[in-house]
Amino acid sequence: MPDNLYFRQPDTQAILLDILFIWSKLNPDVGYRQGMHEVLALILWVVERDAIEIDPSTQVGSSDSVMLAVLNPHFVGHDAFTLFCLIMQGLKSSYQSGGTINARSTTNGNPAQEAPIIQRSQRVVGGLLERLDPALAAHLKEIAILPQLFVMYKSLSSTVDASD
Repeated sequence: MPDNLYFRQPDTQAILLDILFIWSKLNPDVGYRQGMHEVLALILWVVERDAIEIDPSTQVGSSDSVMLAVLNPHFVGHDAFTLFCLIMQGLKSSYQSGGTINARSTTNGNPAQEAPIIQRSQRVVGGLLERLDPALAAHLKEIAILPQLFVMYKSLSSTVDASD
């Protein structure tokens, strides 16, 4: 996504920075960790793309007005922040221990200090995925999809399933 012009726009960068800063201040036990911006970027992208600007003179029904209020482009930042907070409830434990979320680096070369999501990512991609589906593993590596993104999804879905 770094090549996407949307993420180079000053307004988009300001929203991302504001949300990450506020979330970090509200969660000092974790703070900001590398990779959180990638989770937020996906959320912001979707919320922005779903926003609908409507001409105020357009007549809409009451059920339509509720949906238009939900998809109001003036609240993209607010909506992205709320969704990010909800998603991070399930992912927070993946970021809590020391280290960095970046799979390309380690903390002083000590795997014991790496964030749990990095350790899980390395086990999933470096072991399981390469054995079970080498073509998929190679493709994900080729298109530079960080393993943390799909490992996080599994972590989040497990958390959500456990709370049901």
